[in-house]
Amino acid sequence: DLSSNNFSGRVPASVGYLEHLLTLNLSHNHLDGLLPAEFGNLRSIQILDLSFNNLSGSIPPEVGQLQNLISLNLSYNNLSGVIPSVKNFSQFSADSFIGNPLLCGKWFGSICGPSVPKSRGLVPVLILIAFIQLSSFNFEYNEITVCIFFQRFFQELLLYVSHWGS
Repeated sequence: DLSSNNFSGRVPASVGYLEHLLTLNLSHNHLDGLLPAEFGNLRSIQILDLSFNNLSGSIPPEVGQLQNLISLNLSYNNLSGVIPSVKNFSQFSADSFIGNPLLCGKWFGSICGPSVPKSRGLVPVLILIAFIQLSSFNFEYNEITVCIFFQRFFQELLLYVSHWGS
């Protein structure tokens, strides 16, 4: 477990040559750059956690070929592109990928997420809930936190509305 060690820089491609490695946890560091395609050589890997870093670029398709991978966490990075559409990746929930704003997957909130049900009656209810919550906040306590919360809420709401026509 190499998590929370304040490691920074790129993930060395040479890590991909540890083909008998079973678990690799590099989460909660300051790693950046691309996810090395050499990770596809980790034939024995069962658990791969690279969450809460600053990794960027797309997920190499080679990672999708890892047959023994039972747990994958790439959440909260800066990954982009489309999640490889390989059989192995279909077993992982959205939690494995969430927090990558430019990553395209099949979860609500993804830039290319599944279409949202066409029930138009839900949006006015969500807006009403937002205004009720807004009116109950004590803005003197922490205006910035409240504003950020509602900014994110309305961004998600707009995303929801934009998927109506999908």
